[in-house]
Amino acid sequence: VKLLIDQARKVDLVTGGRRQLLSMANQDGDTALHVAVRYSKFDVVKELINENDPAELAMRVNKAKESALFLAVDRQDYNLASYILSAAPDCSYAGRHGMNVLHALATLVINCRSRHCCVAFETKELANGDDRQI
Repeated sequence: VKLLIDQARKVDLVTGGRRQLLSMANQDGDTALHVAVRYSKFDVVKELINENDPAELAMRVNKAKESALFLAVDRQDYNLASYILSAAPDCSYAGRHGMNVLHALATLVINCRSRHCCVAFETKELANGDDRQI
């Protein structure tokens, strides 16, 4: 990943396309950030967020309407979720089927898959907001 980012920097000097290269999406609409979160690659997530505008990258959703934050919570990777939230507090909370990260977390808690699945989200918008607007 570091090699690709270094190459993107060189391309950026010539064409201005670094940001475009690093935020490209695959056929499912997944950015590199989505893929890194899916595979719990914390170092890759950090590198991608550090090389981009964190808010811009973390606002992207794939074709299933899943944000990187939603994927992290859905996969119970709270270290990644916490990092994304701290780097991009205005990130997207959106998830598949009209859900958001609180739905994913509540589902995990209700299903009791994990006793340590409590993440504090300090935003009233999640608790009170319309899911379609998040």
